Amino acid sequence: MRLNAYEVLGVSQWANESEIRKAYLSKMRAAHPDVSNDPNAEKIAARINAAYDAIRHGKETFIYNDTPNSQ
Repeated sequence: MRLNAYEVLGVSQWANESEIRKAYLSKMRAAHPDVSNDPNAEKIAARINAAYDAIRHGKETFIYNDTPNSQ
């Protein structure tokens, strides 16, 4: 599944570094597997981490696969 990293974090593609970090921390607090009761919390947290890493490394979009063997 192809996801836009900015959409995952809920920020504009023109958001500055501070806004992106604030959104990342807020989403991670809510989705962290130790805090969230959601059975998919680990996948959600992994998606948020992947989105934040993609933006930090200058990639606007990234590929996120729920299953390791899918393409």
